[in-house]
Order: sequence, then C-alpha cells, then structure tokens
Amino acid sequence: MPAGRPSKLSSDVLKKTARLAEMGLSDSQMAVALDISVVTLNAWKKKEEFFKALSAGKATADERVVNALHTIVTGK
Repeated sequence: MPAGRPSKLSSDVLKKTARLAEMGLSDSQMAVALDISVVTLNAWKKKEEFFKALSAGKATADERVVNALHTIVTGK
C-alpha cells in the first residue's frame, strides 16, 4: 500500500493545468492555483498525463507570443 494521502491529480486538474499554462503562470503560481506544493508539481511533471497537459498549455502560450511578436515586427 502506498504511503501518504490520495493524489489530487484528476482530469479536472489536468484541464486547469492546461489553462493555467496558457496564461503563462510560473511553477510557483501554478502550484498555488492548484493548491499543491512546488515539490508536488515537479513530481507530477514526471507523470505523462500531467506533462502532456502542461506542455499543451505552454505550446498555446508560446504560439501567442510568437504571433504577437510577428505582428509587432511586421505591423500586420
């Protein structure tokens, strides 16, 4: 039997993680929003489903930054 309390990681948390990553939150800000410690956040990053949600959100945020910079540079 594993030690400790049950994990808070759920499908709702994965959805929220993606949204928070899209907003560009730092790890510490995201941990507060998810009501977990940064240590737990880092442990969850090793779980495939969490890593995918986090990466998807960050990819969206990165795309927005690229598009905004392109608009600034080209004026379009």
